[in-house]
Amino acid sequence: MSFFKLILVAMVAEALWETSKMFWQNGKLSVDRIGAVIFGVFLCLAAGVDFFELVGLPLTVPFAGLILSGLLVSRGANFIHDFLKLVEGAKGNVAPSSLQRAPETIPPLMQGVKKGDSIIQK
Repeated sequence: MSFFKLILVAMVAEALWETSKMFWQNGKLSVDRIGAVIFGVFLCLAAGVDFFELVGLPLTVPFAGLILSGLLVSRGANFIHDFLKLVEGAKGNVAPSSLQRAPETIPPLMQGVKKGDSIIQK
């Protein structure tokens, strides 16, 4: 298993947990959130949209990728856009602006490492 897969699974788990917490708001069930999830899951199943396949982490449980993708999609286009930026950042291709730090806060060990340099030895 690669480091990227571990980070990706952790990111997805947190996103799914945060999504599920939205089902119950202000002491009652959120009909809007449940509706968004139903539509998101249906559309992903109908269109065959599997986030995990797209990022190179196919799931072994049939339909799990489609259903979990529907839960993620139910959060909306802005969430998916931001989430994909984080995934790309985890891959090392793009450093999302929300993860970048000012040069003076970079630990001395990391100073001089440029974007795109690998710090993990293969």
